[in-house]
Amino acid sequence: AKLARNWTPAMPVLRIIGLSGGEMLVEDFPPGTPLAEVARKAADALGTARVYLVARSSILDLNGGNIVEGTNLANGETITAIARPRPLTIIGTKFSKAFAALKPDGSVVAWGDLHSGGDTSLMPASLTGNVIQVAGTSRAFAAVKTDGSVVAWGSDLDGGELGSARTSLEH
Repeated sequence: AKLARNWTPAMPVLRIIGLSGGEMLVEDFPPGTPLAEVARKAADALGTARVYLVARSSILDLNGGNIVEGTNLANGETITAIARPRPLTIIGTKFSKAFAALKPDGSVVAWGDLHSGGDTSLMPASLTGNVIQVAGTSRAFAAVKTDGSVVAWGSDLDGGELGSARTSLEH
C-alpha cells in the first residue's frame, strides 16, 4: 500500500491506498505528529500489527520521537507503508519437555515429549491458522485464536484439557 502525502504548510494529508487502488484512509496529520503514530494508523488501515514507512528509497525511523515535519517531503511525495510480518515465536517453559512455535501465518507446530504437548497432530484443524498467542505450562500449552476461543493440548493434569472451562472460553 502507498501513503500519498499532499503537503501544505499547515497540515499534511495522509492517504492510504490499498493494492487494489482504492483509498482506505484519508487523514490530516499536523507537522508535529510522531511518525510512530502515522505508522500505527497505516497498520490499522492495512489490518496488520506493524509496518515500515518508506520514502525516497529509505526506511523512515519510527523511533526517537521523529515527526512528520522532519521527513522534509515535498508536496505530493509518497510514503509507502509495507506490512511487517509477525516473527516466529518459540514457546517453552523452564521445566518443559516440549516446545511450541507460533508461525507468522498464525499456525502452531509443537515438538518434544508427546505427553507434554509436543504433538499437535490430535487437533490439526484447530491449530492451522488464526492463532494470535500461545502460552505453556511445564507439560501443556494453550493457544488463543483471533475469535477469542482457546485451544489447549498436552497433559490434562497440567492444563492440556479445558474441561468445563471450554464453553466460557469460546464465547
